[in-house]
Amino acid sequence: MKSKRRPQLIARSASTLLLATLLGLVMPVSPSALIGSGRLDPSFGGDGRVITTFETGSEHDSFVSGLAAQADGKLVAAGTAAFYMVGLARYEVDGSLDASFGVNGKVITDAQDVCVRCFEAHALDVAIQADGKIVAVGYAVRDDDNFYSFVTRYNPDGSPDGSFGTNGAVVTNLARADAGEEFSAVAIRSDGRILAAGTAIQRRFALARYDTFGDPDASFGEAGKTTASLVKGDKYLSDMLIQPNGKIVVAGSPFLLRAFLIARYRQDGTLDTSFSGDGIQITNFAEGPAGANGLAIQADGRILAAGGAGGRFAVARYRRHGRLDVSFGDDGKITTRFWSRPAVAFAVVIQLNGKIVMAGGGGRLARSKFALARYWPGGKLDPTFGRGGRVTTQFAAGPATAFTLARVTGGKIAAAGEAGGRFALARYFLHPA
Repeated sequence: MKSKRRPQLIARSASTLLLATLLGLVMPVSPSALIGSGRLDPSFGGDGRVITTFETGSEHDSFVSGLAAQADGKLVAAGTAAFYMVGLARYEVDGSLDASFGVNGKVITDAQDVCVRCFEAHALDVAIQADGKIVAVGYAVRDDDNFYSFVTRYNPDGSPDGSFGTNGAVVTNLARADAGEEFSAVAIRSDGRILAAGTAIQRRFALARYDTFGDPDASFGEAGKTTASLVKGDKYLSDMLIQPNGKIVVAGSPFLLRAFLIARYRQDGTLDTSFSGDGIQITNFAEGPAGANGLAIQADGRILAAGGAGGRFAVARYRRHGRLDVSFGDDGKITTRFWSRPAVAFAVVIQLNGKIVMAGGGGRLARSKFALARYWPGGKLDPTFGRGGRVTTQFAAGPATAFTLARVTGGKIAAAGEAGGRFALARYFLHPA
C-alpha cells in the first residue's frame, strides 16, 4: 500500500513548506578545521559525522526526528526507518553503534506491533526516563487510512517494555481518527508521568498524559487528554516543554496566518490565561511566512521559540507571562540569514552559560546541509562560533537537514536529522580549542 507520508512528518511543522520552496541556492561550506567553537568533533565517527542505514534498499525511508542524550554520554536517536517503521539507534560516545542496544545498536518496531492493522508508523520525538527506559511518540496509519497517535516505551536494552500499554505501545484517538492525528513531542514529568503533545485533526493542539503503566491520567484534561482550537484554521504543534512549576508550553504554526503560535497550559490541561492574557501568543515576522519548530527555557524562566521566517532562521523570546521580551534582539525577535541563502531552524537549546544554539537546514534541497547558529544571551550572533556565528555541515551521503539537537557532556552539542534519506548525526565543540 502506498505510504501517506505527509510534509509535516519530516519537519514536524508547516515550516517544511518554507524549506521546500525557499531553499533554492547552494550554501557555502564552512571550513571543517575551525579553530574556534562550532568545529566538528573528530572523536565522533572519525570526522564528527555519523550515517546509519537500517536495511539494504530502505535507506531512503530513514531520518531522525528526535534525539536524547543519556547521562553516560550515549545518544538515542528516534525516527523513521526501513519501509516506514519506527526506528531507534543508540550510539556510543565515539559515535559507533551500541551493540548492547537492540540488534547491533538498532531497534525496528513494525507498524503492526504499534497498532492492529497498521501498515506504517513514524516516531517524531524521544525522551529518556530516570530509570533509563526510552519513550518515543509519533503516529501510525491503519489500512483504512486512519491516523492514530501512539506512545511506545522500551527497556534500556531496546526491547519493548511489557509493563507499558500493550506490548510496550499505547495508541490514542485524540479526536477523530480520519484526518491526520500525530504526537510530535514528548516529555517526562518529575513524577514519572508521560506527557505527549501533537495535532488532532489538523486543527487543534492536543495533549495527553499517561501514568507510568501507559494508562490515561484521569487528573489531566478530560479522561487524560485535552484539545484546543486556539485560533481559526489549520494548526500544527511542533514542540513542547514542561516548566519547573509544571506548566506546559507548546509551540507550532497556524497554517493560514504563518506565524509563531505559542500556548501555555496549567498542570491539569486547561489553558493558562495568565500567559499573554488568554493562554495564547501569536508572533508575526516582517520577513515573511513563519513557523515555530522548537522550544527552550532559560534559567530565568524566559521562553525561546525557534523556527523560520521568510527563508531565515527565526527566534523569539517571551517573558514568563507570555509577552515578547523587547530586550531581546529587535523587539523580542531575531532573524538570521546564512550568507544570503535561505534556511529554516527546527531545534534550539541553551548552553549552561546562556548562549543559544539553533539548528536546521539550508541550501537547495538537492544539496542542503546541516545549519547551526549561536547567539549571545541578548540575541546577537556569537562571532566565536563557526564563521560569524554560523556553521554548515555537508554529508557525503547526500542532502542533509538537522531536525533536532541535544547538549552532551564535555562541552559539546549533537545535531541529528537526515542525509541522503538515512539517519545522520554530527557532533560539535561548543568551546574553542
